[in-house]
Amino acid sequence: MVSKKQSSSKTKDAVDQQPQIITPAQTKLHKCSFSSWRPSAINAMSYNDDLGYVAVGRDDSTVEIWSLEKNFFLLNTLGGSKFDSPILNVAWLKSSKDNSVLLSVTENKLTLWDINTFTIIKELGTIGNIKAASFNSTLNLLSVLTNDCVQLYSYDGETIQYQSSFPKISNSIPTFITWANDHKTILCGTSNQLVVFKLESMRSILNVSTEYITSIGVISDKHVACGFNNGFLSIIDFEFGSVVQEFRNLHAPIRAIQATQSGDRIFVGGDEANIVSYQYVNGRWAPNGQHKRDSHDIRCMTMVGSMLVSGGVSTKIIFYQSETFSNLLGASFAKHPQYPKNNFAVTQTNPILLIESSKTSIHLWSLGEPDSTTLSDEIQPNGTYLALSKKTKKLLQFESKSPLFIESVDISSDGKYFTYSNRQNSFLYSIDTNSETNQISIKKIQLPEQLNNSCIAKFTKDSLNIVFASNSDQVYIYNIQQQTVTITKSTNANNNENDDSNAAPKPIQIEIDSFGQYCALIDSMKQVIVFDIANPTTTTPYKLPNSNSIPTKLFFHPQFPILYTYSSFSLTGFDVRQLKMVSCIDSTNQPVHFITNNPNDQNELLLWSRNSLSKVSKMEVTGYVNSDAVFEETIFAAQSQNDIVVVDLSYNEQVLPSLPEAIKTKKFGGQ
Repeated sequence: MVSKKQSSSKTKDAVDQQPQIITPAQTKLHKCSFSSWRPSAINAMSYNDDLGYVAVGRDDSTVEIWSLEKNFFLLNTLGGSKFDSPILNVAWLKSSKDNSVLLSVTENKLTLWDINTFTIIKELGTIGNIKAASFNSTLNLLSVLTNDCVQLYSYDGETIQYQSSFPKISNSIPTFITWANDHKTILCGTSNQLVVFKLESMRSILNVSTEYITSIGVISDKHVACGFNNGFLSIIDFEFGSVVQEFRNLHAPIRAIQATQSGDRIFVGGDEANIVSYQYVNGRWAPNGQHKRDSHDIRCMTMVGSMLVSGGVSTKIIFYQSETFSNLLGASFAKHPQYPKNNFAVTQTNPILLIESSKTSIHLWSLGEPDSTTLSDEIQPNGTYLALSKKTKKLLQFESKSPLFIESVDISSDGKYFTYSNRQNSFLYSIDTNSETNQISIKKIQLPEQLNNSCIAKFTKDSLNIVFASNSDQVYIYNIQQQTVTITKSTNANNNENDDSNAAPKPIQIEIDSFGQYCALIDSMKQVIVFDIANPTTTTPYKLPNSNSIPTKLFFHPQFPILYTYSSFSLTGFDVRQLKMVSCIDSTNQPVHFITNNPNDQNELLLWSRNSLSKVSKMEVTGYVNSDAVFEETIFAAQSQNDIVVVDLSYNEQVLPSLPEAIKTKKFGGQ
């Protein structure tokens, strides 16, 4: 760069002889904060040590599967319906084929999920409204608590069904249920007593008068910790019905009690948002730590190895190191907010159209444009003093007729069509704009019957075709103008060794290259499969070699047939035409949610984490360069022509005000 002093010393002729520098078009960053998507409160969590997965049940009736492979990241979101009630409990089961199965419990329904395919195995309506549930993995029995009794449901490795009921609980309101360590005793908390049931006799053997029980945690073969709605914690001997110890470290209802695997420490939390730890020393329990890392009510806790994990109304998953919890300087912790997958898409038009989905609704936005010739007296929403020639406005709000939550949405590059999918079907609509009134209208396009089971769809970059992927191992290429399926291909790759012929892997992400020739998908079996969708004669897709890590994001090079696959351990470039790896670099320290080109340098990729941005070369095996750009919570990032579109959800400004008022910790004395 030439300084002003140096440039002034040059003659006019010398300056005129300098070569003309042509700069690329100016890149604009559209930072959007108008998303209708919001995170949901956490009600239940369960850890699967074999898979390294954490299941998280939320208030909006969805269940999330998170992986602990290197970094904690979201694999997929299951379920969700506007007619379903909140998830009350989640538990890991084993099928007759020794596969992992997830059980989710709502107020009136039990659902078994196949984790290999992310599909429903069985749904069973319950007898009465469920208030709480607990699964016995030794006996494969689920105990559920209704308004007046305890019911048992048996699991035989294939399906779940009602078995029997205990006698009704009289003169009290049932509130909580859990199994004792002997797997033959059920402990039931109510509004005024602790009821002990025996499985052998199918009757209650002991009733202990108490206050209003809100949670129970088993801490030994004959002792339980009971939390009450006034914040008291009691250690009760349920063999003789005696209260061993009592504590009052909290002043609001206790909702969660979690013991460590060693059994010498318990963690207690609730509506006060504090977590208190108690240590068992010399035959007595004593408090030895207290921290407040959450802003709202804590509803559930679980142990993941030596880490304590909590969740609640604040919607965030919080990890604590249990060994350092008693440290007065504060236990080390990490927060993981909820984020959507496949819920946003943008066009390549001017103005840019952004489509988003939230539960069963779809919103279409026209993004603003700055006026580079006019300066404003105040800083505009775009963060500069440039006035806006066009303001952002909502063009459409559309409600799906299906009660199932929308799992993916996409819009064509020219902005003339959009498609959305739930876990059962895909739908296609055309977008028409009235040139006189500038109003838009949409029209549903009837899809062929063979696309009825599609659960995800993606437009090609030329807006002429759509790739549909289904639950039945099929990928379809649908021509929009002809309104017919032109090519059908199977996802059962010939080089897919040890493939379970009975499994139907569910596609969870699709990417298509710029020329509409190659399509790549990640499925529920953690496979990356590549199709040649431009050639009808090539029927066999190619499965990328297993890198022993879970692929989380796909991205195609804009000029070459190179597919970039980001996993928890590496970012790999693979030439899908020559079938060889061309680059590989270790992954970043944070999970990457989105990948885009760098509009200012076509040799670089931009890797978007939830609140940070990194740059990396596309072809050279070099390190990452961290960007100075800081975002609150990035829930979407994409490139539109030479611009970047980011949806940034500020937790403190947008999520926190929508949550119920938090209970403030009481202060005694002082100011």
